[in-house]
This record gives sequence, C-alpha cells and structure tokens, in this order.
Amino acid sequence: RRRVLEGTLALPVVGMEDTSMTEVSDARWRDTRWVCTESLEPATASLIASDEPERFRRAVIEVERALARARENGDFSPLHARYSGVMTFFSGRAQLAPDDLRRCAHVSLDALHSCSGDVSAQARWGGMATRILETYGDSLALRIEWRPLYDILATYLGGATEAYNGAIPTAVHIAVVSRLAQKARRHFAPDAPAQIWRLLKPKIRALDESACFEGLGLLHLLMPCSRVGKETSSGKEGDGGNTEDSNQWQLWFDEWLEMLSWMPTNRFWQCAWFAIFAQLAKHDVDSRLDWGKHSGTLHTVALWFMEVPVAGGEGGCPFGRRTSSRAAYLFSRSVNDTEQRAKFAAKVLVYRLATDSETENNPLEAEKATAAIEAIMDVLETYAHPSNAGRWTNTVATFTSHAVKYARKRIAGAKAAAAAEGDDANSKPTRAAPHASARTRFAIATTRLIDKGMYSKVAAMRYASASATRDLAYIEPEIVLPLVMSRFALAVQHGTATHQLTAALSVLTSALRPMLVAPPDLFASETFAAVGVFGVGQFLEFVMHATLPGIDANDPSKTLGVVRLYAAVVSNMSVLADPGAFPGNEQADEVFPFAWSDWINALLDRFFVFFENVDPGNAGKADGADKHHGGAGADGGASFLMGSSSMYSPLVRLVFARVDPKLRERLVKRVARFVLTSTHSGLTHEVGQMVMAAATQAPEETSHFLTKPLLQSLTAEVNDVAALAAEKRKAEIDKNNPDDPVAFATALGSGYEILSTTKEAKLRWQTGLLGAALHYGGPFVLALRNDIVHVCDALFNLSASTNATRLGEMAAHVTSLLCGALTGTYITDLFTADCDLRSEIPFPAKWCVSKTVGKEMKEQHTFTPRTFTWRAPGPDELAAAREIAQTEIHAPCRLLMEDPSSLSKSLVRSLLARIGGTASGFRLRMGDFDSVVCADTQGGDSQEYPPRVIGGTDAAGPPVPKETREVAARAIASVLANASVDDTETIGLALAVAEDILVPSNRDYRGCKAALRTWRADAVALTEPGFGAHDAPFSKTRPRWLLGEYTFLRFLWRTSQSAYHSGGPLSEPSEHPAYQALLGEVKRLTAHKYASVRHHARVLVEQKCKRFPAATAALVAPARLALAQTPGDEDRAVASCALLKCTPSVNRMRCDAAHFRATVSALLSSSHHDAEKAQTAINEVFLSVAIRFSRNGTRGGPGGRLLESPYQQSRRDDLDATRDLLYSLMASASTDQVSSPSVPAPGAGLHWSYALMANALLLMLAHPESFASADAEIARLTTYCMACILGPTKTLRLPAVCALLMVSRYSAFERKGGGVETLRAVLSQPGTLAKIVANLGLCHHIEPSVSGGGAGTSRADALLQAAESMYGAGGDMAGSPWPVQKGGAVDHAGTNEGAHFTLACARLWKLFARVAPEHVGAGLEAPLLFAASAPGDRGARVAAAEALAGVLASPHVRTNWAAPLLLKTVAAAAAEESEEWLRAVRYASRGEQIGEGCEDLLAGVLAAKETSFSSTTAREARRLECALACVAQLTVGDASALTQSGVAFQEALLDELAAFGTPLARDSRAVREEAAKVAGALVGAHLVPSGSRHALDAYQSGVGGVETGLVDPALRSALARLAAKSRELLRLFVASAAEATTAALTEHPAEVSPNDGEGKDDTSNETQKTTDGTGVYQKNWLEGVFLTTIQ
Repeated sequence: RRRVLEGTLALPVVGMEDTSMTEVSDARWRDTRWVCTESLEPATASLIASDEPERFRRAVIEVERALARARENGDFSPLHARYSGVMTFFSGRAQLAPDDLRRCAHVSLDALHSCSGDVSAQARWGGMATRILETYGDSLALRIEWRPLYDILATYLGGATEAYNGAIPTAVHIAVVSRLAQKARRHFAPDAPAQIWRLLKPKIRALDESACFEGLGLLHLLMPCSRVGKETSSGKEGDGGNTEDSNQWQLWFDEWLEMLSWMPTNRFWQCAWFAIFAQLAKHDVDSRLDWGKHSGTLHTVALWFMEVPVAGGEGGCPFGRRTSSRAAYLFSRSVNDTEQRAKFAAKVLVYRLATDSETENNPLEAEKATAAIEAIMDVLETYAHPSNAGRWTNTVATFTSHAVKYARKRIAGAKAAAAAEGDDANSKPTRAAPHASARTRFAIATTRLIDKGMYSKVAAMRYASASATRDLAYIEPEIVLPLVMSRFALAVQHGTATHQLTAALSVLTSALRPMLVAPPDLFASETFAAVGVFGVGQFLEFVMHATLPGIDANDPSKTLGVVRLYAAVVSNMSVLADPGAFPGNEQADEVFPFAWSDWINALLDRFFVFFENVDPGNAGKADGADKHHGGAGADGGASFLMGSSSMYSPLVRLVFARVDPKLRERLVKRVARFVLTSTHSGLTHEVGQMVMAAATQAPEETSHFLTKPLLQSLTAEVNDVAALAAEKRKAEIDKNNPDDPVAFATALGSGYEILSTTKEAKLRWQTGLLGAALHYGGPFVLALRNDIVHVCDALFNLSASTNATRLGEMAAHVTSLLCGALTGTYITDLFTADCDLRSEIPFPAKWCVSKTVGKEMKEQHTFTPRTFTWRAPGPDELAAAREIAQTEIHAPCRLLMEDPSSLSKSLVRSLLARIGGTASGFRLRMGDFDSVVCADTQGGDSQEYPPRVIGGTDAAGPPVPKETREVAARAIASVLANASVDDTETIGLALAVAEDILVPSNRDYRGCKAALRTWRADAVALTEPGFGAHDAPFSKTRPRWLLGEYTFLRFLWRTSQSAYHSGGPLSEPSEHPAYQALLGEVKRLTAHKYASVRHHARVLVEQKCKRFPAATAALVAPARLALAQTPGDEDRAVASCALLKCTPSVNRMRCDAAHFRATVSALLSSSHHDAEKAQTAINEVFLSVAIRFSRNGTRGGPGGRLLESPYQQSRRDDLDATRDLLYSLMASASTDQVSSPSVPAPGAGLHWSYALMANALLLMLAHPESFASADAEIARLTTYCMACILGPTKTLRLPAVCALLMVSRYSAFERKGGGVETLRAVLSQPGTLAKIVANLGLCHHIEPSVSGGGAGTSRADALLQAAESMYGAGGDMAGSPWPVQKGGAVDHAGTNEGAHFTLACARLWKLFARVAPEHVGAGLEAPLLFAASAPGDRGARVAAAEALAGVLASPHVRTNWAAPLLLKTVAAAAAEESEEWLRAVRYASRGEQIGEGCEDLLAGVLAAKETSFSSTTAREARRLECALACVAQLTVGDASALTQSGVAFQEALLDELAAFGTPLARDSRAVREEAAKVAGALVGAHLVPSGSRHALDAYQSGVGGVETGLVDPALRSALARLAAKSRELLRLFVASAAEATTAALTEHPAEVSPNDGEGKDDTSNETQKTTDGTGVYQKNWLEGVFLTTIQ
C-alpha cells in the first residue's frame, strides 16, 4: 500500500515553480509544539503524536488523487468534499511534517487554478493555501509564481465576466485571493520584484485612467518588500548585472516617493504608497535606503493621515479625485480604510526611529525622526481629550495603539535576535532597537495621548489607551507606571465620577503584570515618590481594599472592571496566604504582605450582598458587552456577571484553588450557608460558579458541608411536593365519583398544577446548585449517585402525574450533569499555581508560553506549563453510567414503544425528559451511528488512516454502547409518528432529544465556540507580550489556568470534529433502520403547520445537509415535492422554501446539476401557492439562489480528456433539460417571428414574477461551456434575448441586454449559424429598431420628482433596479467598467439623481451597428428623431441618448445625421437631463476601444463656438460641458489612442481659453466654472507630473514614434504645441494675477463676491458686458483662474 501511495500520479502544479522536493531547503523550518495539543489527555496526546501526522499525509495524498481524477473526468465534487476534513488538521495544532505541508500548499494552489471560473471553489482552496502561509510563514520553504494570482485579480478589475456569479461568492472569492496574494509574496522568485514593477509601472504611470489605482493596489499586494533587508545587506542590489532582472530598491524607493506626490489629495493613492513604505521601513534593517532625503515628505503625509480639523476646516481634504469603484472595493481591507492609514503612518514613524549606530553616525537625521513623532503626538493630544471627540477619535486611537505595538515588537525582535545563540545564517534580518533617548521621548509623548484617551467617550479610544499602556509599561515602566498609579488614586478619590474609575480600572488591569515584574527598586525612585507611591505592595493593598465597594449591583461597568482587576491580581499570585502563614511564600510576603483571609471574606460578603440586591430581570440588559468597553453581556445567567465580558467565573475558581488550604473549609462553609439559607432562582448560574469552585478544589469538604445537605433539602422539598400532589389528586378523585370509571379515568389522565411560584423557585435553585456541585465527578459523586437518581426519579414521576413539565426539565438538568460527571474527562488542577508549593514560591506567579518553536524549546522549558492532571472515569463510574443508561434510556424507550397510545401526554413528556437529559449528559460518550462510507474512500488506507483529526473517543472508546442510541432513536421516532399535530410541546421536546441522538457532536461544538469567545476576551486582559523583559521569554505568556482552559476546549473540539467527520468525505447518513426512521420523521416535520416545529426540524435537516453534502438532494427532496404538490397550502410552501433556501442546499446546486434541475422545476411549478406569505417565501428562495449562485466548471487541466466523462455527460444532460424546461415555460418565438405582434411574448403564460425568475435562471445557465460545440444553442439564446427586448415585459429587457452583451464576447457567437447571423436576421425585420428604442425607453425608472410628478415607484421598477444590480447593467455581464479615464463632470454621474444613462444599452446599439450596419444606419434616424424630442417622456429621450452614443461610437456605421442630432439635443436639454446627454457625448467621442468614436462630433462642438457670443449663456455653458466630456476621453496618455482630430480639438480649446474674451472671464459664473473645468482638464493632461505617462514621452523615447511608422509625425509636434500652450496659459495666470487682483479690489470693491454674475445667465449678449470696464473683466477672469487652479 505504501508503494502505491508513493507512486501516486505526479501533478503539474499551476502557480508553483517547477522545483523538485529535494531542491527545497528546510533550513529555516522549526518545529512548533503547541501546549494545547501536547497537554491533552495523555492517551489522546500520545495517539495524536504518533498517528495524526501520518493521517495528514494520507489526506493530502487523497486530495492529490481527487484532483487528478477531477482533471480526467471533470467532476470536482469529490475534490471539494475533502476540503473540510483537511482544514481541521490545521486547527488541530499537531506537529505536521514540512514536506506534507508543502505538498498541501502545492495541491491547494493547483486546485485553485484548476477551478478557473468557479469562484466558490477558488475561494475554498485559496483559503486553505492562505491558512498554511499564515500559520507557518516563511519558515516553510515554498516557491510560488506571482503571475497566476495577478491574473485572477486583474480579471476581477477588468470587470467583464464569462458567466453570471452571485454577489456573495464573488465577494468572498476576491477577498480570499487578495489575502492569498499578500501572504504568498514572501515566497515569490528572487527576480519577482523586478518583474512585478516592470509590469505594474506603466499602469501606475497612467494617471489619466483608473489603471493607476488598480496598478498601485496590486503593487501593494504583490511586491515582496521584505526582500529589501535581505538583498541590500547581502549585496545583491545593483551588482552590475542585468538591470532588467535585478531589484533596484534604492532607485525604486526614490521613484515611488516621487510618485507619491502625483496625487496629494487622494486618500487611496497616498495610503497605498504609505503601505509599501511601511513594509520597507520595517525590513530595511540596515537603513540602506536614503530615508533622510524624503523624511519631510513622509512626516507631512503621516500628519495628513490623521485628518484632524484645523480651525474651522474639516480634517479630510474637501476635494480630490475619486478612486475607481472596483479598486476601492478590492483593496478596501488592505488600503482604502481610515484606520489603515493611521496604522501605516505609525509603522513608518516607529521603525525609522534611529538606532544607536544611526544616532552616532547621523545625529541630525536621528533627531528629525524622533522630533517628527513627537510633533504628531503634540498635534493629536488635543484631539484625544474626552471633550473633543469626533470622527477623528478612531484614527487617533488606531495611531496610538499601533505606534506602541510596533515599538514593542521592534524592541522585542531586536532583543530576541541579540539573545540568539551564534550567527544563524537562516534567520531573517531584524532591525535594531531605537536609541535609548528616542525610546524615552517616544514613551513620554505617547503617555500624553494615553492620559487623555483613557477617559474618552469613544470605546475604541479607551481600549487603545489600555492596550498601549500595557505594551508601553514593558518598554518604559518608569514613565508609564507613575501615571497609571496616580490616575487610579485620583479616580478613587472622585467617587462620584464613575466613568473615571471604570477607565482607570481598565488601564490599571492592563498595567498590572508589568508593574509586578518590574524590579522592586524601580519604585524607590523620585518619580514614584512624587505621585505618592512608595512600593508596589503598598499600592496594591490600597487598590484591593479601595475597590471592594465597586462590586455594585447597579453599576455593571464598574463591577466588571473590579472583577477583571481581581482576576488579574490573583492570576499573579501563586498562593493566597496571609504574611508568614505559608512556608516558601517569602517573596510575596516581602513585596506584597497582604491579609488575604480577611480580604477574601470581604469579597464573598460583597458578592452575597450583590446576589441579594441584583434584579435578575434587568441586570443582564446592560449595554456594552465587550469587557474592555464596559458594560455586560447576557450570554448566560440572569446577571451581567455571567456575560462573555465577565471574569467572575475564573475569579471565584482561582480564589478557591489558591487560597491557603487551611482556609478552604471555612470558605466552603460560608458558601454552603448562603446556598442552604437563600433562594435566588434567577442566579443559579452565578452562585453555581462558587459551588463548582468549591466542589472542584475541596471535593471532600464540599460533599460533606454542601452537597449532602443540599441533596437532603432537595429530597425533602420533592417529598413535600409529592405529598401535596397526592393530596390534591385524592381530593379530585373523590370529587369526580370514583365509582364512575369514565370520570375516574378522566381525573387520572388530567394534570393538576400544584407548583406555586415560591416552590418552583426553591426547586430550581436547589437543582441548579446540585448540578453545579457534580461538576467533576469522582468518588464523592459516585457515593451520592443513588440518592441523586432517586430524587430525579421522583421529580420525573411528579412531572408525569402533575403535568408540571418544568419539574421534568429540572430533573433532566441534574441527570445530564450527573451523566457527564460520571463519564467525562476533565483537568482537575486547572486553577492551581504553576509551581511546587512545597519549595520556594515565585512572585509574581509564573506565566507560561502557549507554544515552543524550534531551538527555543530548550530555552523556554522553564516557561512551559506544568503538566496538567487529567481525570478519566474509572470502572466503577462507567459501570454506574451504564446502569443509568438502562434505567433512564432503555426502560423509558421500551415504555414509549410498547403501547404509545395508552400513555398520557404528561407521561410521554416526562419520559422524553428522562431520555433527553441522559443523552445530553452522555453526548459522544454514547456510541454513534456509523456513516455510509463512499466507495471512492473505502479501502485499507482510509480505514487505517481516516482523514480527520483525533479526538478523545479515538483513544478510549465510548463507555455507553451504540445500542443505547439505537433504542433512543426508535423511541423518539415512535413519539414523533404518534404525536398529535397540535401537540407542539411534545413534538418540541422530542425534536430536542432527536438533536442529541442524530447530531451528538453539536452540543460540544457549540459549547466550544461560546466558551472560546469568553476565553479570547479573558486572554486579551491576561496576556504578557513577548517582550523578553526581566528574564521573560520572547513569546506571549499567559497564566497556566488560561492555557489549561484552552487545552480543555481543544479537547472538546477535537472530540466533536472527530465524530463529525467520521466516515470521511462523500459519506452519507447511516443506513441503520433506527437512524433512518428518526431522520424520516424529522424530515416530515419540516413541513409542519406550526412554525416553531418546522424551524426546529429544519435546523436538524440543515445540519445533516452540511455534514453530508452528497445526500443534500435526498434530504431536501420532501421540500421540493411539497412545493410542487397541489392544492396550494401556505404553511407547506413556506416550510418547503425555508429548507430549500438553506445554505447547504443552495451550495449543492453548484455541482449537482440534477438537484439544480429538480429545485428549479419545483420553484417554477409553485404558482398555485397563491397566498402572500407563500409567494414571499418563494421569492426568497429565488433570491438566495441568485445571490449565492456560481457555475461549477468541469474543464480539466493539462492532460484532461477530450471526450466527455460519464459525469460530464450526465451533468450536461441535466443542464440541457433544465434549459429546455425554462425555454418551454418562457415560450420564446422563433427568429423570424420575434418582431411579430401576433406571437406571444416570452413568459406570457406565466405570472410576471415567475417569468422574472425563469428568465433569471435561464440567463444564469449561459456559459462558454454550454456553447463550446453547440452553435444552435447560442443562436437560440440570442433569439430569446431579442424576444425579451422586443417583448412587452419591462423587467425582462435589461437582463436580456446584459446577457446578450456577455454572449457576444464568446467565440462561438461569431461562428456560422451562431449569434451574429441570428441577430442580423432579427434586426432586418421591419419595425424592429423602432420597437427596441421604444421598449428601452420604458425601461428607465425615472423618479417621479425628476420626471414631473406622478405616483411612487412601482414594484416592477423596484425589481428592475434589482435586476440591474444582479446582472450588472454596465458592469460584469454587460462588459468592463466605463469610463476608465479621469476628468469630466460626468465620470461619476451615477451618484447624481439626474443620471439615467445606462451603459449596457449604449453597448447594445454598438453591437447592433457592428452586426447589421446597413440596417442601423438607415433605419434608426426616424425613431431617434422622434424619441429625442418626445415631450414629457424622459425615458424615451434617455433611450435616444444611449442609441446615439452607441451608433456614433461604432466605427462600422457612418451617418450624417447622428452627430448633429446629439449636439442639438444636448444644447436644448433641460438642466436636470444634462447628465445623461453629456454621458452620451463622452461615450460617442471615443467609445471604449481604439478606433472607436466620431470625429464629426468634435467638429460640431467646435463649430458651436461661432455662435457662442450670440447665444444664451446657458447654451455656452452647455457647449463647454460637451467640450469637457470630449476632453475627458481624448486626453488619455496612450500614444496609440491619439488621433489628429482629437489633438486639433484640444488645441482649439486652448486657443479659445487663452484669447481675449476667454470664457474664463465671462460675466456668467456658470460659463466661468465650465471653462475652468475644461482648462483644468487640458492643463492637467498636458503638464502631467514628471515621470507619469504622457503620449509625448512615448514619441520622444521612440516608442510608437516615427521610426515604427505607427504615428503621424505631425502628432508629435502637435503634442509639443499643446504642452507649450498649456504652460503658457499657466504663465499668463501667474503674470497677470497681481494686476487683476488690484484692479478688481480698487475699482469695484463692493462687487467682489463669489456670486457675482449669478442671475445674469438668462440675459443674452455678453460682448458688451465684457468691454464695459476693465475691472469687471479682470475680476471675472481672476475667479476663472482660481477655479482652474482648483480643478
């Protein structure tokens, strides 16, 4: 078998360099040992160490095999099924071999690229590769090609797609791939930086297009800046070799700083460059780059990033160029974010603080670096003040926290490098620590921000202050700790200012550990004496006593802050003993002599008072669940003490674990006295934590003083309730004539509520606390087992006889905890100190690392936690558990199955409670059903090495046999089958039990997830960063108990995942009759008439679908049948839709064509469910499919077969059948009858909403794969799309337009008999073009406020807008984004309410002009003349604008009527309609591709100048708007896109702007503004920043010049003239500005107003006005100059 595995087919890896395994060096690999894995239960840990690496290796080999088979047969489903199981190995934290990890990275990247086009699959495998790279970093030797990753990102930025993909998979896909590219860059080839820069530099230089933003974002993602430290220090840079392949970091650095200045007001541009500089700052360890030369620029931009307001101005720049939407979205997480800007600024500033050698060699530059960060802190200090909160506060918080974090990481890294033994040639270069003076000044400056920010009203600022305090306290404790201590003392003195005390508590808790690890003599300095602190022990004593009153039932924030502080203090103490009372505790007695016994008594008193005064109904409703933001959560318990933000539970357990053993009995007695004399039923969780702490740390004392008395009290209460019930029943029987059998039976079968509120509260209190006392099991629980079972049995019987279901719930709770205690495995010394209490006890307590890496293991062995003690159940406990299983599961099940009809409802519910409580206690300790293993995964390999992680049940089998679960499944199935339809309570109980029977891993998994949320919150407050201070390690350390909690949670997680993935990939649910019977009943109940029942049942089926994807179609089959079933039923339809729209079902449609076909058929045959709720649910199913749909391709990789495999044939048949079904429902006409009015329109036989769904589903199936060898199919789809466009259904038209544009890009569209011939045949039919214009005019959803009154937007219009978003009108399916050039007032007109120009429609007309130019040129004039002037019909006018734009942009049609009509209509258009017409002008001027555009349009714009002085100012302004739209398209710097007419057009405009009577000086402000925009666009295009792309540069360098014969030589001189005239225009501005200013102010001082000329636009002639007075003319001209400068 091993030889077969090792001889597996070697796969060619796409995206990985062809490097042999033997050539890869693992010199940097270091084994990582995780405490949470190696400290697991010994048998499990041993099995993991010996078996799991081999399991992982076999799992990776199986993935390689599956990928090879997928390439052969096109079925990628078996490959994707293996993803989840492999991912669990990375979460398992076992030691995996580097060869296997490398192999897994190879195959995951190979799968990523093999699934090209399947965005969902690429997201999954890209996520796996990212997980490997994030976890193992550069210690894993890999070689990854950057170009395939670039191609994926560039394809997204390009926009045009081959098929429809939903919004969710698209968003996830692009987020994963961008993250993968960022993590993979360190593994690129050595010459990758030069190649990446060579590819992206032309894009970045193209400032006139959106490509500059896309190129810069890609440069940030892909450029491996970490190479700068290695290559410059090793002499590889500039070594005289080939400059094309060498990495010229200094040259690039200077060039990048120059490019930074090209767009100084654009946030994206500045932030993306700074992100690169931040990486360079970190990795340029020897300062080989010349940072001093550019320090001023970097410091200025860093300050600008803070965006704090100055005087009355806003912080952000009020103007600037917008970023393209796709670039903004793609790079939103890495660049385009306010917090990222502050983060990058902090990183640059901190990492450029001078080292010792730099300070000595260049003290001036060192001073500048330190002064810069001090200056920024000075500016930010005001804005960190609590009274000055604003939108900048989050930025200040981010800058503060990250500046300190980077300083700490830099100093710690330098210390770790210095402490390394010898010279490790394979270690990565690390920048040295800052000079001592720089570090001190940085700390002083930062504390000023912390001092203000800790009291901020904004939670983020308070949290940043606390985290910064912790890190800074390790760096400079003498500066930080006095501030923390003094601020806390002041907050205590101001007792009425609660918010100050809460903030001070948070900061003090963060600084507590560095305070305790600091040298004791530190506190003897004058700095501490000045604030009244003379020792850490004295201060802590004051803190511990002063904060006790803070435990207040009415103040959640303060209470939780105090509890967190106490937990932090106790976590730093090895033993809580009075001074001199505990041998070996001399260190603590010397530093912190504290009377712990008195304080603990006072603490318990405060908690008892809290319990007596808190209002359980309202205490959990406090806001602010995050523990660092204040407030409380309500995740469990009735008060905020049990929220996820509270550390109450670990505090009480720590106190009981670490208190002096001599005091433990007294504490147990105090808790017992409170428990036995009080009743607070709403606080059983809170008090239960105390009981649990006592039971686990003092089991003998707790059993004697608490558990036994509590059990006796509970027994007495139960007996009292039983006597009361018997008395009431006897009275009822006497009243109902016992001689009458019918009355007697009725009385016996009826229930009697005998529980008063007080009695129920008492029982709930006692049962809850009894369950808490059973937490850890052991001999004391085993001794009480019979008594506990007896009292639970009494409660179950009372529940049945009195119809009191709540009694059964209480008994089930205790039974569950008893079973868990008897069979569970726990850590028994979780909260004990990590030291030997019989020897010298350290102070502060030892904290431990969570992992050890490589050779650090030997150095850190003293920092690994002491071995945890695990308690596994013994033989006696297991025997007791099996006995309970017989009495509490087998016996009730037999009773339920023997004669279920004779049992009363109350008895059935009581029996269900017995079974459910016991099953939930056993969980996975009860044998589970065996899944059906897929034939592809059967065999010795998979059985011997199952592809899943190892859990506790793998090391020790389940103590309760599988037969118990089988019996329970049969009984629950019987109950569900016989229960009344209206008996929802019984059905609900049975379904709750069914969950523990069918999916036993869920309870442990959900418990782990909830507990991990709380654990992470605790870990934030109790983590010592790897700073290496005071003999601490260079890794994070935490208290031992925190690591133990995490270890136990990982143990539970492993057990749940081992059970969940049993059976392996592609397995199916068990075929056991009991399992199938129960699952069948659950499936039946998914269509129940009551919502609560079907919801519970649906959740169970969804869980099965998620676990068994291959069985999804069968599991949801009843829902499909119910949806198609007649007659209509509202409840049945709603229930079916809820199941069909679940995520597993929708995801399965991607790869299971039969399931997709069946679901589509059921969905479209459900119109008989005509109730409103039913139709709403059906629409939701469709939307779920649409938003999550992606096409699962079957194209094989290299070496794939040419013939179809059986899977591909079956899949194609299903998709063809689905397509045929949809065509038949839509009933589309043939090609020669599309335009005939007598032929029914598509979807005429369906309701319009069903027609919309069928149309959408049909278009989703459009894919190049479908048309690869079927010309008839593409002709069929083309005919259908044209039928929709020509049909009367408005909501079908735009989707059809987008789909037709997408299909026109397929190669099959041009083939004979394909789409071109079909489209030409349709367009040749009489009246077709006019009908298309009219129909597209009706598609524009014009708002009533814009079109002139009327009713509100209809539902059809709303759906039309949704369709545009779904199909991407003007976007993905319709083509690439446009415009991509900058400039023009209409480039972002989508944000303007008057912009209704739809790019997809213009592209459609351009397509028509290409396919049938003769018909378009001759048959479109009359319809457009009518539509362009249609009175009161703005939609028709917009459609005319789109048609004119498309026809004029097309090079295939030349008309003499289109350009004049467009210009005439633009000039006459109303102001609110100008946007769509200007967009039409812009599109028509040059189109989208080289060779497109209309020169007659440019001539027409210039010709309008001749009438400008005799026309109204509004027309003159409109002419300039048209000129601006043309300039925006014509000024692109690509040399191949220039034309003689375009250059002449720009030159004519420049001449006009520079001449006397220039539009810049007109009286009309509107004309001046538009002229300024034109002038700004021209000057900005021809006087571009040095180094950016310009056409003249290309000519001057010979690229595309005269030598190549590609460009007219006259263009070269024309461009030079344009640049000269632009420069002259600016020179004229500068030379005449002073004179114009003087004239304007002295001649007409009162008229100097920015609104001059306003209101004169309707007066006609301007010639006279401009010559009346020099001052008016110069004043207007001056304003035009200023407006141009801004533009």
